[in-house]
Amino acid sequence: MPLAFLVAIAMGVPPPLLAEAQGAFWPHVVSFTEAQIAAVESGQVVTRLMTTREDNDVVIAGAARINVSKEAVAAGFRDLRAFAGARVMAAGRFSDPPRFEDLAGLEVDRQDLADLRRCRPGDCDLKLGEAGMQISRQVNWRAPGASALAERLLKQVLIDLITAYRSQGAMAVYLDNEVPEKVGEELDKVLEDSPQPIPGSDLLRYALQFPRAQLEGSENVFYWSKTKLLKSVVSLHHLVIQKDGEGAQSRYQVADKHILDSHYFLGYLDVLTISDETAGGGCYVTQINRTRIDPPRRFRGTLLRRITSRMKELMEEDLRLMRIRLEGEGRTGPARPPR
Repeated sequence: MPLAFLVAIAMGVPPPLLAEAQGAFWPHVVSFTEAQIAAVESGQVVTRLMTTREDNDVVIAGAARINVSKEAVAAGFRDLRAFAGARVMAAGRFSDPPRFEDLAGLEVDRQDLADLRRCRPGDCDLKLGEAGMQISRQVNWRAPGASALAERLLKQVLIDLITAYRSQGAMAVYLDNEVPEKVGEELDKVLEDSPQPIPGSDLLRYALQFPRAQLEGSENVFYWSKTKLLKSVVSLHHLVIQKDGEGAQSRYQVADKHILDSHYFLGYLDVLTISDETAGGGCYVTQINRTRIDPPRRFRGTLLRRITSRMKELMEEDLRLMRIRLEGEGRTGPARPPR
């Protein structure tokens, strides 16, 4: 199955357009050159930053060939091993229902706790909603153990949000700026600004409309992560894994939607496709990341370019480390997922 075909699927191109993907999709949408396609097929990792209308919208495409089965790659996403890449410092799954103990592996940075102390609606260095903003007023910051109490309260906010999301689809509403920002609406904006048709696949519809939508053959993973960009970012995720088809022609599709990010992002969605290649074993992993960045208040252009460039670098590093890890486990057996 040609790589262009796989990326077309990951981008949400409707089936009637797939026949045109090889001839028009790469040069006009993703802008991968023939040399870049050949590089991926030869085993290199390739990423491409695509043009958007808004300077704080980011769309990045990446592709890698991994010499393990598509089932092994899907399992790596399912138990979070595939996410232990360049940026992931810690991650963990939520139980059903979510428990406070699920966040035992999350250590909140001291700087974030210091910033939390000063948080007020409309003026905060963390992206939080009303419940998070209240922590600054609930804690006696001069008392012994104030930071530990603030961390516990912040973790409870995360538990409450993931619980509300699972039952109602509620996502974060950030109050750190003068105008409240709803993650769901911001995600819609970056999707509208993507340089390709609005995705129409069942996978994306399910991820975006959860829990109102249904998707046959899908499984859900709810997890948290602490990642490193320019500073640490604590995120809540809804991961959807779907197997489409059976046998050699089957593929896995993965959507990773962020419910909350403590820094930088207003909306964040990854879509990946895992599918066999035609010969030689292994599979292709294609990734499309759509992100809406919270515009910096100062030095907007410079900081946005710096964040965007770093995101592209990290996607390439993540895909490379994912390949190294999964191929190594294919020879030695699965390793433990990140905690």
